[in-house]
Amino acid sequence: MFFLREVGYHVTRARGKTVLSFLMAASLLCSLVGYLGSAYASRQTLQQLGEAVPVTLQVTNKNASHTTNLEIGEKQFQGLFDLGIREVHCTEVGWGVAPQETFDPDKGQLGTQMLGVSSGATLEQEGMYPSFLSGWEESCLEGQEALCLLEETWAEEHGLSQGGTLTLSCYTLSYKPDGVFPQYVPVGEQVLEVAGTFQGSDPRGDIVVPVRWIWEAQRKAGAAPMCDSFQATVADPLSLNEFKGSLLDLGLGEVNVTSPEKFYGNAVIFYDQQYIESAEQLLQNIATLETYLPAFALLVAVLLIVGTFYLVRSERRTMAIAVSLGRPRWKCGATYFVSSTLVSLLGGAAAALSMGAVTGLPWDQMARACGLFLGCVIVGVTVGIALVLRFSVLSMLSQKE
Repeated sequence: MFFLREVGYHVTRARGKTVLSFLMAASLLCSLVGYLGSAYASRQTLQQLGEAVPVTLQVTNKNASHTTNLEIGEKQFQGLFDLGIREVHCTEVGWGVAPQETFDPDKGQLGTQMLGVSSGATLEQEGMYPSFLSGWEESCLEGQEALCLLEETWAEEHGLSQGGTLTLSCYTLSYKPDGVFPQYVPVGEQVLEVAGTFQGSDPRGDIVVPVRWIWEAQRKAGAAPMCDSFQATVADPLSLNEFKGSLLDLGLGEVNVTSPEKFYGNAVIFYDQQYIESAEQLLQNIATLETYLPAFALLVAVLLIVGTFYLVRSERRTMAIAVSLGRPRWKCGATYFVSSTLVSLLGGAAAALSMGAVTGLPWDQMARACGLFLGCVIVGVTVGIALVLRFSVLSMLSQKE
């Protein structure tokens, strides 16, 4: 108990030096944690940049003259799914022929145009706004159910209402080997439940169905699943170079504006310029901070060691008096070691708590910074006490402040 009281006395006796030691420790650890926090914040911003500045892609034909009415094969669109994409908007066109109608492309008798969509968001992107029957919702367009939405005016003209069914012989679009002239692939007679209606000023079809249902119907009919348009957001833009490098294996290349006009979806346009510029700036900032981190940490360590040393050294006369009165040198040194270290640790704790809340620095990085801080404090205090106590009492008392 006496030792603790003596430590407390040394802490409170010279309040000016105690406050100076506290502030020095706090300010130096704040500087180090703030530096680490800046690097951490830059890395976090880079990780989240894809949300703020998304990288989107659009499948086109080779000369980028068309983004719809294309033939995009399953290898292409499924490969894009496998590479990692989100917010996918893809469509497929088709035609539905009622039992009393005739399908004759040569005479322009194609029935009613259908549009397969991947989600309600895709439908709205096409300028079509749905109204669902009770029990149905937008998410039904993301599945494979045999359902449809009807354009309001078309539904009224054909005497169809929500909740009924619609029987159609369905066809989807493909292209002949020349990539220009269309051909129509039968996918059989289909029965669709009417789940709602939609409005649109210039819709690409009077009947809307889930695109995944079309793909399943194509597979069952022995036809290859297709898209006529495809756009999406890259899920991990930090791996954008690897993403682009994998496209050739899917039969997707870069745009060549001099290529002949065909309707195969075999090129991709990326809208990534803003992301790349922002990411390059962040990477440059991170590289600069990491390059100078060792030098900055060393500077903080030296200042902390030197500052602690001189604060301890300023107590040499008090230590000399204690030794002259018969107190063992080691006990005198232990008292000053504990009191000086305690004040510095209190300053460091205050800095760590405040800066940790401000910077959001992970605890593992905070622990490394605090470990460096603690080591420097111990070294500074130990060196200061050792150098002071190695002198004789007479020389310590005779030295000027």
